[in-house]
Amino acid sequence: MRYPLPRGGLARDRRCALPRAATSCLILLSWVASAPFALAEPAEETDETSARVDVVAFGDMRLRIDESRVGDAARASATTLRIRSGVEMSQGERLSLLAEAEGVINIASNDPARRFIPDRESIELNRLQLAYAGDDFNISVGRQRLEFGDERFVGSAGFRQGDQTYDAVRFTARGPSGIGFDAAYVGRVNRFVSFPSAPEKLTGDTLLLNSGFPLPFGTGTAFYYAMDLASGSGPVIDRRLSNETYGVNWLGGIHRHGLDFEWRVDLARQRNHAGNPLRYRLGYSRLRFKLDAGVAALIVHRERLGGDGVAGFQMPLGSNHAFLGSAELFVRTPPSGVLDQSIEGIVRTPGLGPLRGVALSVRRHQFNAALGGLRLGSEWDVAASAQLGAYRISVERADYSAANFGRNTRRFWFTLARNF
Repeated sequence: MRYPLPRGGLARDRRCALPRAATSCLILLSWVASAPFALAEPAEETDETSARVDVVAFGDMRLRIDESRVGDAARASATTLRIRSGVEMSQGERLSLLAEAEGVINIASNDPARRFIPDRESIELNRLQLAYAGDDFNISVGRQRLEFGDERFVGSAGFRQGDQTYDAVRFTARGPSGIGFDAAYVGRVNRFVSFPSAPEKLTGDTLLLNSGFPLPFGTGTAFYYAMDLASGSGPVIDRRLSNETYGVNWLGGIHRHGLDFEWRVDLARQRNHAGNPLRYRLGYSRLRFKLDAGVAALIVHRERLGGDGVAGFQMPLGSNHAFLGSAELFVRTPPSGVLDQSIEGIVRTPGLGPLRGVALSVRRHQFNAALGGLRLGSEWDVAASAQLGAYRISVERADYSAANFGRNTRRFWFTLARNF
């Protein structure tokens, strides 16, 4: 399972403390172990198709350069390499077993205390799940990714080098008239973070419920999340991330004269839950409009996370890099809440020299307090991505200018990724 190792092993301070050489060797061994399955020829078809076991190997690598400068502090940087390797064994079209190892190697860093860059060096069993697919339902048990909708409330934090995974049981079903149901019970959240002030795991009895249904011009979703999220041990247990959230959303769109006009509307309420000492009841809303002409798109976005001066509306399990600015100043909502108003322009081209699928986006954020309207800050986000042969290349820059919250922050990422 995810490190720490059992007592008497190599763990220290409940974190993996393997040397870089050992980490590299273990990842290499996982690749060598899966290679015979990847090279093996498929089994011949027989009348006993349902009893045949198919094995598929998969993997990926991602090199990242991450730089950060906060206020007057010296520039922090880290170069990391993430490697994943796994196998999936399936019997017919019903039963499958998936196992995946993940390793993050720290090639170079001047931020050993991880004050600004959260990606940590580790090796772990990232996923181990047993799944059964019925005619109109699916069940999965074990360590797995959970990604609900656009991952605003529940996601895998895919931008980071380490996954956010869940020790969970998940059930999905398809009903009549386009109605769907998605439910998960989570006993433990294995997080990617390694900041000294942030826990690497959260435990408790968390229930996640989603139900999708058709609406005019699109689809709707009703959701209920009862998050029991505890960190720490012994007499010091922090439950301030625990919350109960319920809400609805509507995703719609129309196509006219070669243009796609899309919209999204979200409404939600949240209150403290499962021993959270902060007493609050807060609201959430989001409006998003997108006009897409194929080669270019324009997005206007407004998102409000409520606050009452004591607590703010939280998304502790969301893939938060994609929201409220890439500089990640508002991963934990301040007590006054936050109102984010942004506009984004996107330009795409199918090819540019040897590059394919080229995209460039520029986004401007204005952040104000949801309570009182105090100006918090503003941010520019610029991102570019393209495919070069088998490799995906992306460059991203975030520049946050503080007014009454946080400090001036500049972030830069270069990423080179490939699937195997």
